[in-house]
Amino acid sequence: MEGAAQSLLSNAGQLLASEYRQLRGVGGDVSELRDDLAAMNALLLMQSEAKDGVVDPFIKEIMKQVRELAYDAEDRIDLYRLRIKGRPGDGVFARLKHLLQTLSSRRGLAGDIRALRARAISISERHARYGVNREALGWSPASSAAPMLTASARAQLLGRANDDAGHRQVVGMEDQVDDLVKRLKASAGADQRRRKVFSIVGFGGVGKTTLAMEVCRQLEADFPYQAFVSVSQAFEPTRDLKGLLKRMLEQIVMPKEKGIVEAASLDGTDSMEVHQLAKKLEEGLKDKRYTSCIYTTSFKSPGQTDKWHTICKSIGSQMESNPTLEGMRHIVTLSFNHLPHELKGCMMYFSIFPEDYAIKKGRLLNRWIAEGLVSKQRGLTMIEAAESYLDELLSRNMIEEDRSDLLETNVRSYRVHDMLLEVMMSRSLEANFVSLQGGPYDELSYDRIRRLSIHGSVKGPYSPSKRKSAGHRGMEEVNMQHVRSLSIFHSKGHKFLDQLGKFTLLRVLDLEDCAGVTNKHVRYACRLHLLKYLSFKSTNISVMPPQIDNLKHLQILDVENTLLDDLPKTVTKLERLECLWISKKDGRSNWALPRGISKVKALRGLTDVCLGDDAEVAQEVGELEQLQNLSLTIQTNRTDVLQQLALSLSKRYSLQYLVMERRKQDDGISEQKVLNFLHDLPAPPPLLRVFSIYGEIDGLPSWVGSLACLTDFTIVSRSLDVDQLFSVMHQLPNLKTLDVELDENSNDEVAARTSQKFAVLSHFKFSSPLPNAICFEEGSMEMLEQLVLGIRSYELETTTSLTGMKHLSNLKKVTIEGHKDSPAMNHVLGQLKAWNDGLPKPLQIAVKPW
Repeated sequence: MEGAAQSLLSNAGQLLASEYRQLRGVGGDVSELRDDLAAMNALLLMQSEAKDGVVDPFIKEIMKQVRELAYDAEDRIDLYRLRIKGRPGDGVFARLKHLLQTLSSRRGLAGDIRALRARAISISERHARYGVNREALGWSPASSAAPMLTASARAQLLGRANDDAGHRQVVGMEDQVDDLVKRLKASAGADQRRRKVFSIVGFGGVGKTTLAMEVCRQLEADFPYQAFVSVSQAFEPTRDLKGLLKRMLEQIVMPKEKGIVEAASLDGTDSMEVHQLAKKLEEGLKDKRYTSCIYTTSFKSPGQTDKWHTICKSIGSQMESNPTLEGMRHIVTLSFNHLPHELKGCMMYFSIFPEDYAIKKGRLLNRWIAEGLVSKQRGLTMIEAAESYLDELLSRNMIEEDRSDLLETNVRSYRVHDMLLEVMMSRSLEANFVSLQGGPYDELSYDRIRRLSIHGSVKGPYSPSKRKSAGHRGMEEVNMQHVRSLSIFHSKGHKFLDQLGKFTLLRVLDLEDCAGVTNKHVRYACRLHLLKYLSFKSTNISVMPPQIDNLKHLQILDVENTLLDDLPKTVTKLERLECLWISKKDGRSNWALPRGISKVKALRGLTDVCLGDDAEVAQEVGELEQLQNLSLTIQTNRTDVLQQLALSLSKRYSLQYLVMERRKQDDGISEQKVLNFLHDLPAPPPLLRVFSIYGEIDGLPSWVGSLACLTDFTIVSRSLDVDQLFSVMHQLPNLKTLDVELDENSNDEVAARTSQKFAVLSHFKFSSPLPNAICFEEGSMEMLEQLVLGIRSYELETTTSLTGMKHLSNLKKVTIEGHKDSPAMNHVLGQLKAWNDGLPKPLQIAVKPW
């Protein structure tokens, strides 16, 4: 919470050393204001680490005034930079002209600085008058944070909490589990086909979800058709019901034989309406026993709708005021209070996101940085410092990982438990850290809005239509001028975007998945000169105007999964840009890197960009010294360009994620193996962790075997010598995921051999036409947990033998993909079934038809 004051200290120091010296008599005020805020920042730190219960309401009010002063001071400095700062390189005449044009604004800002200084003095006098001191805050340097768990210690603790099958052990509710299991299984005669509803009622954190999940797990044999879905407080019938039905469809399986299940096809469900999804679900569940576990904080009961609605809206306040829940709230609060002070703002930041929302890792970390919540640490980049914050929150179990994909070994998303989220929301609202609107938060009002998050349809005092009817100078509209972060999680939230021109101080604009966003709103966003984070991800925008270069402070530009086919060359003027993510909804981005890209020195992430016939651009890639993430599609056959690219990649010591792609040509011309240039790299990037190749190549480059940090490797090609690939890949000491997908088979036998041991490989996917044999020799992949076999043959052209499965002693799941009911798939499936039936405890074999 003291981040605003800390950020201001740096800003004020920079101004004092440069531009504000031009304002006679004001430089001293800035210096005094900086010193006052340094003292206030220390006071905020003391308050953030104070013991729970010792901070009385008056002290909280003083702290609130200090925070608001810090925010206002930072806003004034940013406005100064926006309105007054001259352009670098201007001549004497241009500087004089600019000085005269901005004289009025300079005098106005000088008055603002003096007013802020007066406010600081007033708060200091009030603070001294009422005697707030260190003892009153119960502060001591040792009272802040519990020691951080190391990654290995955390893994050991989690391992103890899991049983042999990898399930979390349930402790202390065995009787409740057994009772509910018996009730669900008890059925006879005519009642057997009747629907049954069991409600588990209680406030957040008592274990409702844990109990329900354990009951469902124990009933897998009796109810093989299960779905586990969530409904949040901000309920939107159309959106949430559609998502609910789709998630339930994903859980429907059709038994083929014992231990083998077939996933239902979801083709076309994205475009279905609610009634169509419901009908498909009804057909899928016909004559089947199934359980649906729906956990929610919003209930409706006939005749008691108003009562349940009141309970739903008051859950958060009950956490604060209900004596019965005081102990529970105290436990959660203790966990928060023992966080290091720099993590408290990051933890409160989760209150921006809706309940049960899976937050992507990159989105979260980059927003933390853009909001100034991450402090510089010696020896670490800002993104590395943010990752260390995330790791510590994970080690303290304040957040949880969200794993959903079979081969998703790198966790991409995170969630916060509902009860912890309620406490964070309470803290955030109290400190004016976040302002929530829509759904259950619609009637809340705020003095000044700093971070605005829209969770549902806004019908209260901040509704754009009500502000418009109230006139252009209404109090609510004035408050919007202080918004520095706008996040919209509602399909109709785009109505707020028509007011974007008034969000002068906006630093973060996150419109991911916001329906109704148009190119008009993109033009509005290009006028918000202070933006650091801009996301139009998964919207229908199709044009990016050249005025994007107005955003001189922009660090993150996310336009993935849009209709954009190109970006203007003016993006090369965004010298502070760190990440540029672009992709089309059809999966094919055609934006070729322009000349001048090397001017964007801060770039650390470039995804789904193309390289054309320009050797100079290939050379400039090597000049991006901060580059860590590069996903590049090669659109040239020119030898000079490819040679220059090889040199550039060798220079990029910091590269950690590299994707090289050569798309198949649409003109029928024979495809050249342009990716062979990878063999010519003088030296590979030594820190590579993830490496993917899409396209034809003559064998795997030998230098891949030297990548000691590599954990994930993917190759999708027409054909490849698998023996040569294994001979290189087994040398990698940290390889955990290996994905090999081929259109043609170059080997009669695909064999993982004892002499080529994969020490830590846990996920292996192999997809190709059937070879004569697939073999796993003893010790070759003994740590393998998940195996995916893709059968690209339809007819059974060879009687493929599948041997050595018994040597995969750590295997937990097998998935087979291919043409539904094809002879080739059925042949392999039969061998898997025979092997599985012989196991003491059969595994689940999943069938995913194409």
